[in-house]
Amino acid sequence: MISHTIKVQSVRVVLLTTFNNTKFFSSSALCSHNFLHHFNNSPSRLIVGPKLSSNYEKNLTTIAKEAVNKMISAPAADRNKEPIYNVLKEVLAEKCSSGGELKALEIASGTGQHVSYFAKKFPSINWTPSDVDKRYFGSITAYVEAEGLTNVQEAVFIDITSAMEDWPEGVKSTEFDLIYNANMIHISPFETTVGLFNAAGKLLKKTGLLITYGPYAECGLLTPDSNVAFDESLRAQNPQWGVRDIEDLVNLSAEHGLKLLKRFDMPANNKTLVWIKE
Repeated sequence: MISHTIKVQSVRVVLLTTFNNTKFFSSSALCSHNFLHHFNNSPSRLIVGPKLSSNYEKNLTTIAKEAVNKMISAPAADRNKEPIYNVLKEVLAEKCSSGGELKALEIASGTGQHVSYFAKKFPSINWTPSDVDKRYFGSITAYVEAEGLTNVQEAVFIDITSAMEDWPEGVKSTEFDLIYNANMIHISPFETTVGLFNAAGKLLKKTGLLITYGPYAECGLLTPDSNVAFDESLRAQNPQWGVRDIEDLVNLSAEHGLKLLKRFDMPANNKTLVWIKE
């Protein structure tokens, strides 16, 4: 379950997204359905805007449909984009100073907040956003257009668990300097992580980097208690989800010609892991 807030014509509408459907509710509708209690325990924080006027309540469905192709705002993405950028700035400094254009692929781009922010910060990197959910493509485009970016390609559909021959031609035939993935590994079956490292092993140039962000356990230990509770909530929603152990990822990376180069402690008990293709 993902919750986002969309602002349309100065009206806030809450977008609740599952893998099967999308629903829109105003703040008053949410309160009347007593949804707040349920989503207080969700991995994503529910953001509720002000009560809509009766006119907007009546036309909520129309407003919501128009909002589908607008910017979707994930609060966590806004909070963590700057700390992640600081890591990228450090680990990409040498590559960016060498001259020439670099190529980056983002797996599970979601709303497009990260790719648009990083593309603006790194004009010498040409970014390709992707997602398994095409409903995000309108939001990605909106963020890119709002910044007037010319170094971001059109978002493409990628199912990270599918065979490489089924991927878009422009992706599978490209050697990338960077593959970036945030907040996917723990909120998906482990096969998506296998697919991510498999793709990195095949698509990255030699010394290319895979950068992953999220919560991780280390040597079988998950800390602090808030991460333990988060892991339990994920597994309660789907037994195939859960916070992964870095040691398991190290073993997986070796199978695909990568190794862990650096790790960075991040705000909110997350980490950024930097993997290099040998």
